Amino acid sequence: MTFKELTKQQDALVELIASFSAIAGTTFSSTSDGRWFSWYDTETDTDWLNIVVDDSGVCNVLIYSSLTNDESKMYAAIGYCTFNEIPLEINEEGKEPTINEEGEKPTINKRNIYKLHIVKKDKDND
Repeated sequence: MTFKELTKQQDALVELIASFSAIAGTTFSSTSDGRWFSWYDTETDTDWLNIVVDDSGVCNVLIYSSLTNDESKMYAAIGYCTFNEIPLEINEEGKEPTINEEGEKPTINKRNIYKLHIVKKDKDND
């Protein structure tokens, strides 16, 4: 068996899955194409923390803030994404997207989605 080195995007995905498993728990699900990973809240009985891999292989995070009762985990995930400059969207409507059998990308109502834009501080001007 030959070991192939992970691409930069694959490495980022593995690191994000490991980090979110430490934050939100080790039980998560994924789509068969490996583009959507979700962590489940047992109290609300829904997926609330999601990694969505876009067409270029970049990891994006989608959090359904109203679908978790554990705000400390949610804020830990937000902090992790902010610190590591991972694109993050927060949906407060509490509606999960549906993925059809053809594996088409979900459509999301954009009314209550907030994108966090990371601004790097210049260390010399702090």
